[in-house]
Amino acid sequence: MFYTKAVAVKMLPLDNKPEFAVVLDMPEGTALAVTGNMAHRIADRLRRMPEVVDAQIYVGTARPFDFNGMVRHYYLRQEPWQGEVQVQLLDKTERKRTSHQIAVQARELLKPIIKGTGARIAVVEMPP
Repeated sequence: MFYTKAVAVKMLPLDNKPEFAVVLDMPEGTALAVTGNMAHRIADRLRRMPEVVDAQIYVGTARPFDFNGMVRHYYLRQEPWQGEVQVQLLDKTERKRTSHQIAVQARELLKPIIKGTGARIAVVEMPP
């Protein structure tokens, strides 16, 4: 059944986590300051979401090591055109939407910011 795709398979279910991350890749060769400015614009837009408590920016270096970093090798990110924004959310008991719903909206909110810049983003949710 899985081979024929008659049944959809999802290996890990969605979980309602207190955080997610935005991984930013500017065009190769972009200066650290330019990447930092883009990361600040992303963080500024995300902080306006009602469920977001804080956003931490890492540019030209990886954020602190975690499971996602280990699996996806984010801990190796150290180029000036690479950045990450770690987004902290209200506790799940204090918000109506799940972290997945918030992350989906974040993707849509960030598309206009990066349009035409050559930047690529990935909104990365923490695994359960």
